[in-house]
Amino acid sequence: MNLNKIIPHIIALLVAFFLMAAYFKPIVLDGKTLRQGDVQQAQAMQTEIMAHHKATGHYPKWTNQMFMGMPSYLIYGAQENNMVEKVANNIVFFGNVYNVTDPHVLFFWLMIFAYVGLLLFDIPAWIALGAAVSFGFMTNNSVLLEAGHCNKVFTMLYTLPVLGAAWQTLKGRWLLGGALFAFFTALQLSAGHVQITYYTFFMVGFMSLAKIIFDRNSWAEAGKSVAALALGTVLGIGSNLTTLWTTYEYSQESIRGRSELTGKPVQDGLDKEYIYSYCFDKKETFTLLVPHFYGGSSGESWISDRNSNTTKYMSSLPPELGNQLSQLTRRYWGPQLSTSGPIYWGAALFFMAILGLIVAPKTARIGLGAVLGLFMMLSWGKYFAGFNDLMVDFFPFYNKFRDVKMTLYVGQAAAAALAALAAKYVWDLSQMSAEIKGKAFKVFEKQLYIAAGIVLGAIVVVLLYSFMGDLESSTIMDIINQQRQGNPQIIPILEAMEAAMAKDRAALMQADAFKSFLIVGLAVAMLWAFAKQKINATLVLGLIAGVSLLDLWLVDKLYLVDDKSVEKSSFKPRKDVFRKPETIQTQADLQIKQDKDLHYRVLDLEEGTNPMSNAERAYFHRLVGGYHAAKPILFQELIEKYGMSLQAVQQNPQIFEMLNTKYVITNIPNQKGAVAMPLQTAMGNAWLVSNITWVENANQELDSLATFFPNTTAIIQKKFESYMQGFTNTNGANDKIYLTAYEPEKLTYKSTTQGERLAVFSEIYYPPNKGWNVYIDGKLIETAFIKVNYLLRGLRLPAGEHTIEFKFEPRAVSTGETVALISSLSIVGLLGAAIFLIYKQKKSETAA
Repeated sequence: MNLNKIIPHIIALLVAFFLMAAYFKPIVLDGKTLRQGDVQQAQAMQTEIMAHHKATGHYPKWTNQMFMGMPSYLIYGAQENNMVEKVANNIVFFGNVYNVTDPHVLFFWLMIFAYVGLLLFDIPAWIALGAAVSFGFMTNNSVLLEAGHCNKVFTMLYTLPVLGAAWQTLKGRWLLGGALFAFFTALQLSAGHVQITYYTFFMVGFMSLAKIIFDRNSWAEAGKSVAALALGTVLGIGSNLTTLWTTYEYSQESIRGRSELTGKPVQDGLDKEYIYSYCFDKKETFTLLVPHFYGGSSGESWISDRNSNTTKYMSSLPPELGNQLSQLTRRYWGPQLSTSGPIYWGAALFFMAILGLIVAPKTARIGLGAVLGLFMMLSWGKYFAGFNDLMVDFFPFYNKFRDVKMTLYVGQAAAAALAALAAKYVWDLSQMSAEIKGKAFKVFEKQLYIAAGIVLGAIVVVLLYSFMGDLESSTIMDIINQQRQGNPQIIPILEAMEAAMAKDRAALMQADAFKSFLIVGLAVAMLWAFAKQKINATLVLGLIAGVSLLDLWLVDKLYLVDDKSVEKSSFKPRKDVFRKPETIQTQADLQIKQDKDLHYRVLDLEEGTNPMSNAERAYFHRLVGGYHAAKPILFQELIEKYGMSLQAVQQNPQIFEMLNTKYVITNIPNQKGAVAMPLQTAMGNAWLVSNITWVENANQELDSLATFFPNTTAIIQKKFESYMQGFTNTNGANDKIYLTAYEPEKLTYKSTTQGERLAVFSEIYYPPNKGWNVYIDGKLIETAFIKVNYLLRGLRLPAGEHTIEFKFEPRAVSTGETVALISSLSIVGLLGAAIFLIYKQKKSETAA
């Protein structure tokens, strides 16, 4: 074993660990952690899934904890047969020794996997480490960790390894490169954020195109490389087929699918307004280089700075008026609805990436450069509508994803790779022989001037904009215009407040721009001195890496605040964050939990909560609402039509009755805390109806819910007439149906009827061909069930006494797991073969 080859990697591990421990000192040493609101929401949503697993050892494929029910793999994916994932979990992440999604652990692995990916670009270890550290400290990563978007960061771990493996494959190392590409692709897909993988493949695709188009001397080899990448893609997808297939099936039934309603835009995916709701405008792209071009976080206020012009002006106002207007003083003044912080790549790394676009090998500089340009245009969303509307309308699967600025999250990997390749170029120059070094350095000097001109020129544009540009907030100006008719006397106050904030925006923008100018200028000066052979490459690249780390560290700490004040600090005591659910339950929760019925639902309307974006009460109850980015479309459209509030319950009680809403948590005037209000008329789990109202389409079906009586009538579209052909509804005085056993993916009922009856089940309609099978007395019913009352299930019951079972048995899982096992074992086998052949080759070379 050659220790000299291992030592650099050990050093990389130690450096990454030391930086992680220092940066996350409150977690590592002080017993604190980040609150991470999204993590807490996810844990609440997983309550039923985890309880079932604890009791049975099996993760259910369906959960009823939210939205009338949905597939559980959208909340907690548990693949059984992805052997690549098992290898990584047991070898890389040491099994269950620690929680890999803890923020400090994720941060450590973010740097280490970036280091591995850059090594695959044939970057020297010490240069790869410097670029990997800057990649880890890119500000958006800290912002995501603070917010609890661990799934995004976990998926981002594998972005650079996927790119690096693709690079090796495109170089002609088909077996090793292709096997590694399949391996890391399988891991990235298993991490669960498909949107990030989707954008990662843009980068792989552009590099492949660059290789094919511009490497004309080896088109045959380029074709083989691309074929190896295609095979790796197939195997990576195959290893995750269970999750991908089931997610795709559900997406068609979610708000990402096609609506049945006429009058809505005909689309198979999200609508443009939703997709573009968090896009950049073109100017916001400057935050990649000047972090606070648009002020920072929308959660911060100028009045938190005692010395700001805004604070000074607000202090001159009457206290009551100042308090009312303080909500308008947020620092972020860009077009996004809200943001937790900028996407800042670091001035030094940004400059090196631009240099990489000039000096890196052609496949990288053209492929990654083109995709970075594309990513910027995509991030502009509605502010570059002519192009982006075409992407939404015609590019495969693009309209399934929102938050288009996420392209720039993924673009961080391309920027880090280009920066590292630029540093490698500088290092390779220093290793040239004296005979050719002089000419090469002259070429480099010109290349340096071009990169410096681009980046320093962009910073000068920002500086000029801070002095001469329009720094008014469109939000505040809209409010001023709205007040011209109703409350004109407030306008001078608002205008003065806006003028004070504009001064603060300019000052912050100038300070950041000067800092970025200084950092880039320092990097240019050192590289110029290197080109003049006045300083060695090691010192230059080391200083640039150090400056980059310091810059990013200081900016990041504005968003991961370690403060002695609990209110100001991002870090909270672990006992306060990871509270046992029992410690946060209310008297209303305790009241409801006295009800021992097998299965009912709760509508959480406690003051200050939004039942469609809050899942905290899912710790204790099955909710009518919940929290998820892909809500069932039938449920979403029902709520859009009839609302989800106490007033909606009072105006249309029949809607909530048929949803088996047994309790409403709400506040009562002059009473402390929320109470549980029983809905005595909740229909229960299933019931028999006497009448059928036939309607032509989904619109009529939804409208008819306003005036029907769910206990006697079912509303059915005429497209299901064949299912009801020959049906005779014979009412018996003692007819009944009731739930006898409940499991998340298996519901058992008993029915006793004098004749044939139509039963309605208070469970969300999910097409039978996607998994829900019906068994009557143990026999599978091929005709299954139909959709009634817009989002519920209807089933023909034969006369007599019967046992009815609904079982969720999706073919996508059974088939997907088989394909996953074959694909993942193939990847492990190919990787093992590649490593064996390399070992055998090295051994023969040593023997020779």
